[in-house]
Amino acid sequence: TLSWLALIESNIAQAKTYAQKAIKSNPYFALAYNTYGYLVQTEGKYDSALLYFNKALTLDSTLIEIRKNKAWAYFQLFQFKNALNEYTYILNQSPNDIISITNRAFCLVRLQQFHQALTDFKQLAKLLPDSADSYYNIAWVFLQVKQTDSALVYLNKAIQKQANHIKALFDRGQINLLKSDYVQAINDFTSLYTIMPDNAEVIYWLAKSYELKGEPTIASNYYSLSLAKGFQKAKDELKKYK
Repeated sequence: TLSWLALIESNIAQAKTYAQKAIKSNPYFALAYNTYGYLVQTEGKYDSALLYFNKALTLDSTLIEIRKNKAWAYFQLFQFKNALNEYTYILNQSPNDIISITNRAFCLVRLQQFHQALTDFKQLAKLLPDSADSYYNIAWVFLQVKQTDSALVYLNKAIQKQANHIKALFDRGQINLLKSDYVQAINDFTSLYTIMPDNAEVIYWLAKSYELKGEPTIASNYYSLSLAKGFQKAKDELKKYK
């Protein structure tokens, strides 16, 4: 308990000292090994953390929190298949664990098992029907497999839930450019520009939308602004107007 209190105060060294004392006091105390492994994990030492998580599981294989920590260590080490196995074990015990569903879905994406990832993300949308991110994640998977029409459906849902969802607005703007719907693309990138007036990339795509719509003067002004804010790609576009 003292170890966790020290962690809350961001005193990792003190937290590790207390966790070591707990292990020394009782070498069969699984939670103490889990705690020390978690502390090591916060330092980015995922291989070392796994040793402590495995030790904890040999002492008590029923503790789901240890499995969660172990799965995250595997994920950070890009061992997505191992992480997937751990998250699947957790979800067999606790089917509606939000974090585990989310992380398993991202494991599946990394393993290019997109259909299964969609199943997990759609389950999240059912569990979190008011979350814009849950719909955005579904759209994002559809974008990975270049199913832009399906992605657009869920981007619209994400934006309906959260009008200022930056990623959803940006992706929808890109899709609208591909579909030659320049008016809607301008609306999306204008919304983003309102939210992030200093974002040079957003300004660049707003300029591109106006250019493709056939309004070169407005496009040139926005390209100039984008370049002034540091987006070098705008320089090549401005050469056309000069």
